[in-house]
Amino acid sequence: MNRKLLFIVGCFLILVLYFSLFGSKGLLTSLKLVKEYQEVLLDIESTKHKNLELQKEIDFVENGSFYVEKKAREVLGLVRDDEIIYEFND
Repeated sequence: MNRKLLFIVGCFLILVLYFSLFGSKGLLTSLKLVKEYQEVLLDIESTKHKNLELQKEIDFVENGSFYVEKKAREVLGLVRDDEIIYEFND
């Protein structure tokens, strides 16, 4: 009787240990979820930073003609009537 009871208790403890480690709410799943949570937090911070930079650019475009002129010069290659462009070949 004692051996049978000890065997049943041992099996029960093994099952509890197995499910606490590998179950759907076990330790390994919890560690994986914590890691994913930290990655999501980093993505949120990165997105907030990008959003802030874009908001600054929007403010420059809306409030200053200097920024629009600078971008037109850089992207479209526009020049004023009184300017001369010098190109140097390497």
